[in-house]
Amino acid sequence: MLIADRMMAKKPGKILTILFWTLISVFVLVFIMVQVILSPLGSLTFQKFAGTLIFPFAITFIILSISLVFLVFAIKEKLEKIFKSFLILSGACGSGFSLTFLIHTLIYAVFSGFFWSNLIASHRITLNIIFGVFLSIVFPIGFLVGIVGSIIFFIKRKN
Repeated sequence: MLIADRMMAKKPGKILTILFWTLISVFVLVFIMVQVILSPLGSLTFQKFAGTLIFPFAITFIILSISLVFLVFAIKEKLEKIFKSFLILSGACGSGFSLTFLIHTLIYAVFSGFFWSNLIASHRITLNIIFGVFLSIVFPIGFLVGIVGSIIFFIKRKN
């Protein structure tokens, strides 16, 4: 039996709780790094440092988000359906946010240096609108709704 299977058999709720709070912590770190990168007041050294660290943290955030979704489905413990829905919403929106950010960055990095730049230039506004709506409205709201709902259920379960 794998170590993870043994841990799941003993305390699945504890693993879920640790994964959930780790996901929130990594989200806060990524959010702070994005603010440092976008801040006009920050020094260039900090902006470059945060820029190099954001990709590993974004990938960690994706892995934690997907793990949260899979763990919710793998837990045999009886969870309320609405609690499962909040956990799945936070995991799906968290991974969607990071994946959209990485895809947006990679599209512009790849296409900016090639002859395709004229092709991508004609669609730049459309791509910015699509990525902007998902990155600034859809995924953050879904993630925050999932996080707040999950926190409420964690508090109710503790009492």
